[in-house]
Amino acid sequence: MKRHYRMSIVLFIVAAVLSACGSAGDDNTELIKKHNIDLSLLEPTVVDAVKQASGGSMYGIPVLSSNLALFYNQDLFDTFSVPYPKAGMTWDEVLELAKKLTRMDGGKQFYGFAAYNALVNMSPLSIQHADLRTEKPTILSDERWRTLFDTAFVRPAQDSGYREGMRTLKDLPGLNQFAKDRSLAMLVYLNTLPTSVSTELKTMKWDILPLPEFADMRGVGSQLLPTYFGLTSLTRNKDAAMKVLKYMVSEPYQNHIAGKGLIPVLNTDGVKRRLGQDTEFKDKNYGAFLQNKPAPIALKTEYDAKLVSIYRKQMFPLAVGDTDFNTAFRAAEEEALKAIADSKK
Repeated sequence: MKRHYRMSIVLFIVAAVLSACGSAGDDNTELIKKHNIDLSLLEPTVVDAVKQASGGSMYGIPVLSSNLALFYNQDLFDTFSVPYPKAGMTWDEVLELAKKLTRMDGGKQFYGFAAYNALVNMSPLSIQHADLRTEKPTILSDERWRTLFDTAFVRPAQDSGYREGMRTLKDLPGLNQFAKDRSLAMLVYLNTLPTSVSTELKTMKWDILPLPEFADMRGVGSQLLPTYFGLTSLTRNKDAAMKVLKYMVSEPYQNHIAGKGLIPVLNTDGVKRRLGQDTEFKDKNYGAFLQNKPAPIALKTEYDAKLVSIYRKQMFPLAVGDTDFNTAFRAAEEEALKAIADSKK
């Protein structure tokens, strides 16, 4: 165990150095072939995302990922005598269940459901933030944005108490309300939630389910948010470095990643079964993270980070009822157009 832990530290340091000069990235395709790294064994969506972004080249190798799932506070369900959510529930079913938990009780506002803002760029709908051909924002032109915002942020907040609670918080309820204040019954969040609030979760009855499903997209989960490592033009010994990367996608290291609760990229049943088994919460339903098929990763532009930030700004005013979709999305489009134009100067 100690030897494996030391190896993990070494790998992290080497990988950090390798990825530090991303702007000088090289196509690693030939080195991948030379070292017999079988990309077909890896999760297809994270491999495809690299190739699509680079015209078929491999400027990096995926090593681990993040995704979204539904966490729920069983204590609140028990307190209010509401049945637990189940795997395979649609968004509509989850939101109907949430209504039974959104209430004022004992002078405290409780919220049935909330979603983390990462859903904007990791949703199962795989919406491009900008059109690759025209380089125009899609927030107003793609109707799926309205579907996503309405489903995940607006409809859960229809109760007047929920909205007043948000005005007090000056934000949507989230991780603090789920794990610390314990006023939020269900939360869509990243798979890293158990490690983010591990102390709080030790004294709370909770579990994990797959992300709710859209009725016309059954069995589809969130997009993955992968971490890639690759060799650059500054890498001195590329063969040695590629051997490190090959180990990072091998079964021993992928088992190590999975055991810590991180999403592995090696697509084997053995590695998947290891998910979360080295954590203090190994009795929880970690398999929920891998139960649904990952949505395709939306094609990216160089402006995506800015656009995601701009689009997210409309979550709160829409949810609290201070604006409508047309007004909010027009404002987002206007700001996004300016951001793209400024980036081109």
